[in-house]
Amino acid sequence: MFRKMVIVCAAAAAVLLTGCARGRTGAMLEVDLSQSYACEEVEMQGMRVYAVGAVNGGAVMSHTRQSAKQSLRLFFYNTEDGSFTELEGVDSDRNVGGTVQLPDGRFGVMYNVPDKSKPLAERYDGKLRVLAIYNKDLELEEERWFPDEIPAGWLSDGNLVADQEGNWYYYGTDEEGFGTLYILNEDLTLRKSFPSEKYAASLALGSSGQVYQLSAGLLYKIDAEAGKLVETGVELPGNTQSIMNGYDYELYFSSNNAGEGSDGIYGMNADGSYEKIVDYANSDLPGSIFNVMGLPDGTFFVWHNDNEYNDDGYFRLRPRTEEEQKVEVISLAGVGLNPQLVREVCQYNRSQTERRIVMKDYNKDYPDTGDDYEPSVREATYVFDYSFSPAPKKQALEDFKNDLLSGTVPDIIAMDHLPVRQLANKGLLTDMAPMLEEDERFDEEDFYMNLFDGMKMNGKLNSIGFSFIIRTAMAKTEFVGMKQGRSPEEYMDMLQSTPEGMHILPVTSQETMIDTFLTGSQGAFIDRNTATCSFDSQGFVRLLELTAAMQSSDELYSNDEDYWKMAEFGYDYQSNHTLLDTFQIAKPITYHEEAFGIFGRTDVTLVGYPESSGGNGGRYQMNYTLAITSQSKELEPVWDWFMEELGTQKQSKVCPDGWGANSLPLRRSTMANCLKAATQGAMRSSGNANEIEMEILADYIENLRMYYEQDQFITNIITEEAEKCFAGDQTAEQAAQMIQSRCTLYLSELQ
Repeated sequence: MFRKMVIVCAAAAAVLLTGCARGRTGAMLEVDLSQSYACEEVEMQGMRVYAVGAVNGGAVMSHTRQSAKQSLRLFFYNTEDGSFTELEGVDSDRNVGGTVQLPDGRFGVMYNVPDKSKPLAERYDGKLRVLAIYNKDLELEEERWFPDEIPAGWLSDGNLVADQEGNWYYYGTDEEGFGTLYILNEDLTLRKSFPSEKYAASLALGSSGQVYQLSAGLLYKIDAEAGKLVETGVELPGNTQSIMNGYDYELYFSSNNAGEGSDGIYGMNADGSYEKIVDYANSDLPGSIFNVMGLPDGTFFVWHNDNEYNDDGYFRLRPRTEEEQKVEVISLAGVGLNPQLVREVCQYNRSQTERRIVMKDYNKDYPDTGDDYEPSVREATYVFDYSFSPAPKKQALEDFKNDLLSGTVPDIIAMDHLPVRQLANKGLLTDMAPMLEEDERFDEEDFYMNLFDGMKMNGKLNSIGFSFIIRTAMAKTEFVGMKQGRSPEEYMDMLQSTPEGMHILPVTSQETMIDTFLTGSQGAFIDRNTATCSFDSQGFVRLLELTAAMQSSDELYSNDEDYWKMAEFGYDYQSNHTLLDTFQIAKPITYHEEAFGIFGRTDVTLVGYPESSGGNGGRYQMNYTLAITSQSKELEPVWDWFMEELGTQKQSKVCPDGWGANSLPLRRSTMANCLKAATQGAMRSSGNANEIEMEILADYIENLRMYYEQDQFITNIITEEAEKCFAGDQTAEQAAQMIQSRCTLYLSELQ
C-alpha cells in the first residue's frame, strides 16, 4: 500500500521523521517529499560539455575539442526533451564566459576575445569583450562590444545581469581585487559606475526587478540612482555560494555546506524571509555542488561531483509529481550524519522506485555559531574519507535523545554520539544478532565475526556497522618485546620501562597522555556487558600518576625553539627518540608505510593500547553505525538494505585496491583481495607491502576484540578529575576513586 507523507521544515520540527503510515500509534509524523526533488542525470550524448549558463528553460553548454587548433562549439540543452541544438555564429577563437537572461526572453552569450596581435600568453587580457544576443528561436541577432572605458577583467557567469528596463549591471575587479559596479545603457555605453565590495560572488535579478549582489556572504541591493550598495540585513545560510534570478520567489540562492546543515537551494521572499526548497542530500546529491542554475519553470540545473563514487555530471532537479510522491518512506535520523552514510543512502534511493529513505539531521535545526558543539568531540568523529563528520551540536543532540526517549522514533537511527545502552534498555532498538544468524545471505565464515561480537551488549547486537578502521600503536620490538594484548598493569610496566631519554609519544604532554591513555583508553576500564567500570584499579591510578608527572603542552611549547625542536625530533623513531607510533589503519598499505617508512628496516610490534577484552590491544571503530528501532514497520526493507551494504558488491567498493581505500571491509574474502592489492602496483616512495606484512595485518584483524566507542560524558568526568589531580587538589588515588564513583553512578542511570 502506498502512503503519502508531509515534509516538515527542519527549523520548525519539534519531533522526528518516523516513516510511519497513517494510523500508527505514538508521536508519529506524516511527511511528504517537498524538499526532495527528482534528480535526473543529463544525458550528454557522448559529449564532454561544460554548462555555461541557464536561459529560457534550458542551458547553454560549451563543447571544446583540444587539438592543433582549439575548437569551441555551443549548444542549447532543452531540459524538457533532453535535446541539444547547436548555436550558430560561434567564433571558435573566442573564450566563452557565461550567459545572461534578458527580460524579453532573449539571452546573451558573453565572450572574452583574444587580441591576436599580442604574444600568446597575453592574448586573453580581458579587455576585449563581446555579448552575442540570441532570440527565442536560438538565432543570432546581433553582437554588442563592451566599451574600452570599462577597465575590468573577464566576463563570467554571474557578473553581468540585465534589468527589466534594459539596463546592464556589470561587476568587475582590478588587479588588487577591488570591485567596481558599472551600470550600462541598453547599447552597453557607460551610464555610471561606483565602488563595490571586493570579491562579489554573483549578481542576480529579483522577480520585483531589483538587482542584488552577493559579496562575502552578505546580500546587498543595488541602488542604481544613488550609486551605492544597500545592505538587506538578510542572514543567509552558511557558505551561500551564489544567488540566482528569482521567478516564483524574489530570489534564489544556493548553499553547499553539509557540515553546517545548510546544503540546499532556498527561495527568498520580497520581505527577506526565505525557506528551503531543495535539500541536496534528500534529492540524491551527496557530494560537492559546483554550480547551480535556476530556470523559469521552477527547476534547477546542477553540476554535482562526488569523488567517492566517481559521480561527476549535470543533473536536473525538479519537483516530484504527485504520483512520484506515492512511495513507501523509510526514515533515518541522527545528529551530524556521516557523509559516507549520506552517500550510501543516496545510492540506495537512486536504485529504488517504490520506496525512499528520507534523512533528518538534527544538526540542521540549529545555525552554526561556532561554540555550540559538544566539547572535544571532533577528534572522535573522524570520517575515513579524510574529512570530518559534522560534530553534534549540544541542543541538537539533546533534542534527539529526548525525542527518542519519549517514543518519537525513525525507522533507522544513526547511532554516532548516542547512548546505545540507554536506548537499548528502553526497548527502542531491535536486536539484529538473531537476524544475522537466520539470514542465508550472511555467511559467518566470510565475515569477521569477532568485530560483530565486540559490538554486542549482553549478547544483543543493537547497532551494526559496514566498514571499519583500526586504531593501534607500534614500537620497536627491541624495546617492548613481542607481546600483544597487555592488561593496564602490564601496559604501565611497558611504559615505565621506556629507556631514559626516549619519549613515550612524539609530543608527550599531559594533554596527549589524557587523549591517548586516559579518556582514549576508557574502554579498557568499562565492561560493556555488565555496565560496570574499574577506574579505581591500580593500572588506571598508575596511568594518572604517570600523566601528572608530564608537562602541559603550554610548558612544552614555552618558546618557538621548543616548538620547532619537538616538531623536528618528535617523530624520529629510527634514532630512538620516541617509543610509540600511534596511528590508524584505514587501508592495508598503511601497515607497511608505518613499519617500513617510519621505523625503517627493523622488527616492530603492534602493542596497541591497554586491553581488557582478551584481544591484541588494537581497537576497531566502525565508519558509522545504524540501528533499527523496535517500532519500525519497515523492518524487512531496512534489513534488505543492510544486507546489501554487507554484500560482496558493496564490500568490494570499501577497499578496491589496498592503496586508496579509506576504511576496511568486514568480509574476509574482500579483505584478502585488498591485502593482495597492497603488495602490487607501488604508488609511493615506501613501495609495495610484502606478503609477510599483510599476513601480520590479517592475523591482527582476526584477533581484534576491543570495540572503540567514546562516551563523551565519561570523557568529561575523567578530564575534570584528572585536571584536579594535576593541579595538586587531589592525589591520583583520590582522582581515580572520584572517577570510579561518578562513572558508576552514570552507568547505573543508563540501565
